[in-house]
Order: sequence, then structure tokens, then C-alpha cells
Amino acid sequence: MNESNPENIELEAKLIEQEHRLLRVLSNVFFETKALSPSDPRRIAARKALLWQLVPTGGQSTALLGTIIAVLTVAYAARQSNTMIEQNNLIQKQLYQQEQQRFVDRRMQLIAYLYDTEEQAPRSAKIIPKYNSRIRSEALIEFLALEKNNAEQNTNALFAQKKSPKKSCNSRFWS
Repeated sequence: MNESNPENIELEAKLIEQEHRLLRVLSNVFFETKALSPSDPRRIAARKALLWQLVPTGGQSTALLGTIIAVLTVAYAARQSNTMIEQNNLIQKQLYQQEQQRFVDRRMQLIAYLYDTEEQAPRSAKIIPKYNSRIRSEALIEFLALEKNNAEQNTNALFAQKKSPKKSCNSRFWS
């Protein structure tokens, strides 16, 4: 760096500012112009070159913007996928609870068919069923089939839990 002529200093500052190679820009900022005063045009030019080096150019900025958009899109899709998986799990749980409630309601109805009696005087020794024998026999058959089906479902669910451990939503998405 030659400090003899102000025109040479100005020309050198312009050349330093136009530098586009990263290593040379870093060398100018940290080594070449370190001894110069902060107001020297060459030192200011070296800082400007470093600033422009950090700002991406047309092709680089397009690629960077495209990459950022792609990453954000994938992250959003992953979030939506996890949300849908959680929602499906909640719907399955709700359907299971509704089925259990239907089972309990039907079971109580069948028990009522089997054991309900007519209202009688308090001292009456004879118990009269509320429903006829045909309704009670069909209720008994349905009750036994319902209980058998429920026992089989509980057994199958128990074996399914022992065979495969549950996965979380995130591990299911990423695996």
C-alpha cells in the first residue's frame, strides 16, 4: 500500500472496494488495512467489500431463497402431518369411547329385559317379570353374544399391546 499520492490512495480504495474474492476481502479487512486510520478510504473500502461479500448476489440469493422456502414448506408439512396424526388418534379414542358407551347402554337394556319385574303390592310373594319369556330368552342370547364379543375384543387388544409398543407421533413421521 502506497501512501505517497492521494490519487493513488483513491484508486487503491476503489480497487479494494471492488474485490470479490472472499479470502482476499478478509485479508484486506483484517490484515492489510489494520494499520490504517479508521477514516482512511482504503479501510472504509475494505469494510464495504466485506459487507457486499456477505450480501448474496442474484444466483446465490435465488438459491438461498428457494432453499429457505423449501425448508419452511417441509417443516409446515411435517407439523400438519403430526397434527393430523394427533387428530386421528383423538378421533379413534372418541370412537372407542362411543362404542364402549353403546355397549354399556345395550348391556343395561338387556339386563333390564331379563330382570325387570312388574310393580306389585308390597306383601305379594309372587314375582312377575315385566317382559314375556320370548323377549327374555332373546335378550339372554344377545347378552351372552355381546359379552363373548367384548371378551374377545379385550383379549385381542391386550395381545396387540404386548406385541408392538406404541410409537409417538414424531417417531412415526420421521421413521
